[in-house]
Amino acid sequence: MIILVIGIQAFSSVLKSPLDVGGTTLVTLMRDEFIHVGIPIFAVIVLLPFISGMVTGTAFGFVGASFPIVFALVGQNPTLGVSTSTTACAYAFGYMGMMISPIHACFVVTCEYFKSPIVGTYRYIAGPCAFILLTSLMLSGLYYLLF
Repeated sequence: MIILVIGIQAFSSVLKSPLDVGGTTLVTLMRDEFIHVGIPIFAVIVLLPFISGMVTGTAFGFVGASFPIVFALVGQNPTLGVSTSTTACAYAFGYMGMMISPIHACFVVTCEYFKSPIVGTYRYIAGPCAFILLTSLMLSGLYYLLF
């Protein structure tokens, strides 16, 4: 765990360090490239935590791996509404990824205890994940409008 936290901090520092005298960072270049290619920044903001959640299976894993990039993609000084809505949406998508991850410890232990196949239990997780998806999108929009 300690090595993971140190690695995440180093990763975040590399992303935030300026590449030239103008203050351009690696994430700024990434954001510009996404916009140039036509990939919506919102898609990156939600897919990155989701994929990180699936890969790590832990909350601190997807937050530490994806949130430095997510917040750097938002920009230098985002408004409170943008920050809160981005946080709510990105965390919810990361949480959904973590919950459906086949390496999430709670999921694996529960399937082992009840002697149920992992693939067969996804139908029971689909409803709560859909609820999290809809609720996070509504809350994210509400936070954006209120703040």
